[in-house]
Amino acid sequence: MKNLFYLITICLLSSCVSSKLQKTLEQGSTLQEKFKTTIPFEYRQGIIVLKVEIENVIYDFALDTGASNILSQELVDKLNLKPLGSENVLDIHSESQNLKYTKLDQVRINGIDFVNTIAAITDYNKVAVLSCLGVDGFIGANLMRHAVWDFDFDNQMITITNNEDQLNIPSNYSESKLFIGFAGLASIITEVNGEKSLNNVIDFGNNGLIKLSPITFIKQRKKNKITKLAKARGYEGVGIYGSGKERTFYKAKIDNIKIGNFILEDEIVSINEKSSGNLGINFFKNYRIILNWSTKRLKMIEKKPKANNELSNFGFNPTYIDNKLFVGTLFENTKAAKLLKLGDQILFMNDKEYTHIATENFCEVIKDGYIDYSLNTITVVVLRDNKELKFELDKQTLL
Repeated sequence: MKNLFYLITICLLSSCVSSKLQKTLEQGSTLQEKFKTTIPFEYRQGIIVLKVEIENVIYDFALDTGASNILSQELVDKLNLKPLGSENVLDIHSESQNLKYTKLDQVRINGIDFVNTIAAITDYNKVAVLSCLGVDGFIGANLMRHAVWDFDFDNQMITITNNEDQLNIPSNYSESKLFIGFAGLASIITEVNGEKSLNNVIDFGNNGLIKLSPITFIKQRKKNKITKLAKARGYEGVGIYGSGKERTFYKAKIDNIKIGNFILEDEIVSINEKSSGNLGINFFKNYRIILNWSTKRLKMIEKKPKANNELSNFGFNPTYIDNKLFVGTLFENTKAAKLLKLGDQILFMNDKEYTHIATENFCEVIKDGYIDYSLNTITVVVLRDNKELKFELDKQTLL
């Protein structure tokens, strides 16, 4: 079982940008007034990747409902696109950089032409994990909002149409109201232990499950409604600029969460002090999902209920920096937390060497994950203060 511990959430172009750019991001349309098409997709690191056509050339684009369009610097140079301006932009870790943005005159997806949408320009391929996606850009909510999107995760197919009536929707669906925010980002209200939780972003750029907002988490803890939790320190996930800063985060078990008409019991969620609430693609893969920005509705048809009510690991997670592997996360009250230290360089895990990971080999190394979670015990050799230390770690049930 692989666990890369990478949350590829790219919440780009936040609400702090200028009103001029907000208006610019709202532009766009489709050339066709009536359309319906079905297109296959593939998963890369748990993220949807599909084929798009720009200027008669086919490119691979990831799909991210939690962001606006993004273009790689390489593609911008190839297309000779000119920047329209620049803005300071936050990523999922609240890290800020000044990014340029440009206009995409036309993006064709299986015969449907999306025109005059805006895209941020960033050299995300400098972030090792994101470069392994092998994509030329990201299709974001500011483009997707101009159509209805029907996701069949079982068969890895997406149907795109202008009219939801053209879809064969069974009567047993659950419906939630979409709240459409900046750049078309859509969120819903959920209920956590019977209380409303606002602003849960529909985020297909997150290859995880459910992330609870810090506000909801704090309120629930004050009322003693969340008592089962695991606290960790380190790096959680990768944003558009990298791993961000070392932070405290939590995994918690929630008695019940209501999403639409579906109630999840004893569900494990993540909480990061700097991230808003969101629902990731690994959660939505249990359903057929229909996103309709026009009617502001999310429809969910349950396909394969799957419980996420146990957290077991070895008490740590690695992080990759400059061709080396380090201890990037430690969970409190674990054997790993007593033996390892954040920043220890990992040299071996179960005799597999990580002393130096060549850049050209990195993507192959992470494909199956660093840690074999089918095992109950692993051996880790680390370098600390120029000394090699060897530890044996057991898998522990944290929640």
